[in-house]
Amino acid sequence: MLVLSYLPPKGHRVYPNNGTPHPTAERAAMQVIGVLGARGQRGRALVEFARRVRDNVGRDVTHPATGIVFRLDNAEITDA
Repeated sequence: MLVLSYLPPKGHRVYPNNGTPHPTAERAAMQVIGVLGARGQRGRALVEFARRVRDNVGRDVTHPATGIVFRLDNAEITDA
């Protein structure tokens, strides 16, 4: 399980879908496409960037056109 977050320029870290973990890195990459698509980003470069986020679990990846920093981390599973 993986958790996606992003940090817009001059903003606070955002956890899409209230921080709900994604079962696969591919699902998280689709969320990256959704976030950037809502900001007008389109095309093959967007898909390549989403793949780069997917392949860099635990590392910050900055989208050059928007300055948004994405991070995909392993979810911490705890018993309540």
